[in-house]
This record gives sequence, structure tokens and C-alpha cells, in this order.
Amino acid sequence: MVKIKKRILAVLLTAAMLIMLLPLSVFAETHENQVHVVVENMTYKMEQGAPWEGTKIDAWVTIESSSTALSVLETAVGTGNLDAVAGYYGTYINGIYGITNGDGGTIGEYGWNPAGWMFEINGTMASSGISNYTVSAGTLSGGDELVFEYSLDGGPDIGYDYSDTEKKALKSLEVSDGVLSPEFRSGQTSYTLTIPSDTESIVLSPEAENKTETITVSVGDTEYKRALEIPVDTGTQISIVCSNGTEETTYTLYVKKASSVATADMKKDMLDLYSKGEKDTTCVYGNEWVILTMARADELPKEWADAYYASVEDTVKSLKSAKLDSTYATTNAKVVLTLSAIGKNPSNVAGYNLLAPLADMNYINKQGVNAAIYALLAFDAKDYTIPKAQENEEQTTREALIQCVLDAELETGGWDWSGIQADPDFTAMAIQALTPYYTTNGDVKAAVDRGLQALSDIQNPDGSFSSWGVQNSCSTAQVLLALSGIGINPATDSRFIKNGYTIFQGLGDFYVAGSGFRYDFSSPTADGYSTAQVSQALVAYDRLINQEKSFYDMQDVVMESTEEETTEVVTEATTAVTENSTATSSNGTPRTGDHAPLGFLSCVAILAVLSFAATIGKKQEK
Repeated sequence: MVKIKKRILAVLLTAAMLIMLLPLSVFAETHENQVHVVVENMTYKMEQGAPWEGTKIDAWVTIESSSTALSVLETAVGTGNLDAVAGYYGTYINGIYGITNGDGGTIGEYGWNPAGWMFEINGTMASSGISNYTVSAGTLSGGDELVFEYSLDGGPDIGYDYSDTEKKALKSLEVSDGVLSPEFRSGQTSYTLTIPSDTESIVLSPEAENKTETITVSVGDTEYKRALEIPVDTGTQISIVCSNGTEETTYTLYVKKASSVATADMKKDMLDLYSKGEKDTTCVYGNEWVILTMARADELPKEWADAYYASVEDTVKSLKSAKLDSTYATTNAKVVLTLSAIGKNPSNVAGYNLLAPLADMNYINKQGVNAAIYALLAFDAKDYTIPKAQENEEQTTREALIQCVLDAELETGGWDWSGIQADPDFTAMAIQALTPYYTTNGDVKAAVDRGLQALSDIQNPDGSFSSWGVQNSCSTAQVLLALSGIGINPATDSRFIKNGYTIFQGLGDFYVAGSGFRYDFSSPTADGYSTAQVSQALVAYDRLINQEKSFYDMQDVVMESTEEETTEVVTEATTAVTENSTATSSNGTPRTGDHAPLGFLSCVAILAVLSFAATIGKKQEK
């Protein structure tokens, strides 16, 4: 008998130990038959005479069919700690734990003391007396949260203002587990929530700017009360609607578990995807970013390179001009970059010098600073001599291009399309163009250092980047390109690691295996523009860790010779322009922070799907 008891005891102890090892979420309470009760005094301080301050009660109370809000409160605070008084409009709370209505308050302009107890249900100030909230009437049910708060001025000091009917936004949003990106602010309505791999549910605690507003939390057609756990997994989309009765603001949370896909695997998948394409549709003028990426990854077959070059030749012959676009200088620049990457001479394409249009600073200024950025990248790719400008044109020099970029820097550091606050795309682009001059030009070095700090400051808590309020793969890729180009490894540089998350996990969250990368979390599928830009960044990083020339430094590419005669007029030939030696390109690496990279990528066509303002502000090419 003793042995049997010992065996039973051993089994029970073993079971208990196993239970302790299981995740707590497995046994998480559903609170289906409970309400959450909070009693707090955040306004009347002990130094002013209050017997207590802070949160006095934070408990779950079981309810029955006969339960009321008053009975629930009585259960939570205990006998003798509640003073409830019956009045003409029903029962009201006169005192809790020794703090009585009127304590700490003063008589206001209307001749009465407004200090007293108020209560909210599920984040909204109760619209009627406590007597009206009962289980039998359906106004009180499992999962409700009742918060009893002491106010000194009738509500405004605890976030309740019945006179303000305009507000319809959240003041704050707390999450029980995970990281919100970007960090919460009232005007930002779209977020991602990165959760640990073992998290199965979360609790959201949204607070409205005005507690007269109602807050509704839902996943699909299922609503969740404020204090209840919400089941979550990658792909869960949570909506939080804040309404003032006539208008509303909707906040969206895209839930994801942090990506664990390897950077090398993403790069290989994208290059495999490109290599499976058709030569006749891939190797054509207008598809520069794909050709450039494959070339810099050493994955572009020679026949594909020749096919692309033939397409560019046909285009130039058709236009009968070296200027590929009358408005966008970036078009010429990106073709020059791509031709340089495949070993073709951009100064003699069907007899036309594609560098020549970039020799006119007026043409570059017509598009803006991004054209100056691309022109620098194009000229520096193979350290090309800038051709002589034609008559009535303003001669382009490297000094002028550099100064154009420097002049666009924000006073606070970084660059922005609208000149307001640092934008990751524009800042990364500017840094990449200035990188060759980092060690030889003091002004450049100072501006780049400020830009790097700006990028670190605006990086999202999950490692990604946002532009124009949208967390997206293009902005994230642009920064990786920039860092890779300047020699900063974001996998190890503490400036670019947030909450343990790196830029690579930020990119991996947008990855769709076998088809590419999507732009943002509202995009259901991958798209070509985002995939091209992320692929560039991944190749740029691969070149960094393998100690190869940076993505836009084509000095390692052997140029093919050509026997074609130049048929373009002399003004489009490669006549040299004398330039100040201080602008000479240098491949120096910055020694700042923890040391690591910076490259550059064009985020252009994808911006066309953004708002009109974003399209105008960010457009880099036609």
C-alpha cells in the first residue's frame, strides 16, 4: 500500500513538473465569465492629503446572471471599502478606500466641486450610471473591463472631455507582447506587430485621446473586448476603430513572427527567379535594374548581356539622340550604370555618347537632386571623364554635382524629398552618391556621418524602414544598399540593430518564397519593382561580405572594345573637362560607429502606387 502511494505521488509530481514546463499561454485564462476591475487614483496626490494614490485594485471578478457593475466593484474592493449612495438618477459612487467625492477638488466657476469618482467600460467613459450595467440587461458581460478613476476636475484630467466632439484618435496603444513598427503615434494608422515565435496570443490596451470615444478591436468579423487575449500568428490583421459617434479612425496592425530566412537564401532565390526568365523579355531596354543586379552578381550570361545591349542600340537609333528622355536625366544615368556593369562602353552606343546629356547641368537640375545623385553614380562607376557641354548649356562638374547634393541636406541631418524630415530612401541615395568622396572631402564626410545617424534614428523597432508613413521593402532595401556601399555591416553594427532585430529580418518579413518581395504588408503578393530593389541590396551586401567592389563601383568590370565609328556630333564626344582635384573619386571606408557598409538603389516606379504627393515627391525617372 505504501509503495502504491509513493508511485501515485511520483506520478503526480512528474505531472506537476511537466505542467510547469509547458508555456503559460497553453493555460491562459479566457475570462469568459469574468470582468476586469481596476480602481485607481492618478490625480489626487498623497502630498495633497490623499490616503493613497496609484492603482489600488487590478483584479478579475467572476460574474453570474445576477451580477451588476456595482456588485462586481463591491466584490473587488471588499466589504467596508466602498461607499455607494442611492440618488435620484440611481446609485453613484461616493467613496472608495477613504477617498470621497470632493476631496482635493475646488469650487469652480459654476459654484460646485467637480472632484469625484468616474468609471469607464472597455476604454470609454460610461454613458449612464453604474446601476444600468447588469448581466441581465446585456450591458455587462465576460471580458468587460471596468476602470474606476478619481478625477479632480470632472474628467479632463483623466482624459474625458464631453465638450470636445472633434477627437477620434488613439492617444496610446500598448501591446502585451511584441514590437510595434513604427513606434506608435496618434497620426500613424498602419503598423506591423512583430511577435516572438512562441507567442500565440496578445492583449491590446488602446487608449483614446478622449474617453468619450468608443474603441472597437476586431480580427475579421470577430470582436475582442479590451482585456481579452487575441489569438495571433503571422498574417493576422487586427483593426482598431476609434469613433466619436459620427466619424472614426481605423488603425491596422499586421502581425508577423520575425523572419528567420537566411539572407543568402533570399538572394539565391531571387537570382534563380531572374535566371528562369525569358531572354527576349528580360534583356530589354527599360529593365535596367534586373540586368544590373544579375551582372553585379556575376549571374548574367554573355548572350543576355549582348541582347540587352542590342535593345539599347535599337532604342538609341530609333530616337536618333543620346538623350533617352527629355525630362528625366536619371534614365541616361541608369543605362550608363547598366552598360558599365556588363562591360559595354556607354560613350559609343550606335555612335552616340550616352554620357553627353549628363554634361548639361541644366538638364540635371530640371529633374532635381536625385538626378545629380544618379549622375554622380554614373560618372563614378568607371571614373568616366565628364564630356564637354554644348553651347548654351551649363557645364556639369563633379564639384557641382556634389554641392547640389550637399545643399539639399536637412539642417537636422539626412535628406528628404519634401525637406521636412529625414527620409530613408533619399538619405540612402545621397550617401551612396557621396561615398567615393567620404575620405577626401570634409564637408562630405560630415554630411554622410549625419545621414548615417539619421538613418539609425528613423529605423523601425523591427529593423525595417518606413517612408511617407508606409513600412516597406524598398526603403529597407535602399538603406541596405547604402550601408553595403560604404562598408557598414548592419548585421553587426549596433546602430542598425533595434530590439535584437536587424535590417535583414526587416527585409525577410516582406519575402514571398519563390516569387520575390512585396512592397508593404497590405500587398497580398510580390511585385517586380520591390523584388528588383531588394535583390540589388542583397547582391550589394554579398559583395561587401566577400570583399568585392561595391555594387556601383564598376572598376572590376573589364570593358569590351568596339570598332564602331562615332557618328554623333563633336559636342557629344568625350571631350575632357578640367576638374578640381579635390573631387577625385576615392574608395575610402569610414571608420565610424562599429564599422560596416552602405550602397545605393533606385526606388522609383513603386512610388507610383503611393499617394499623389509621394509620387510627385519621390519620382526618380519616367
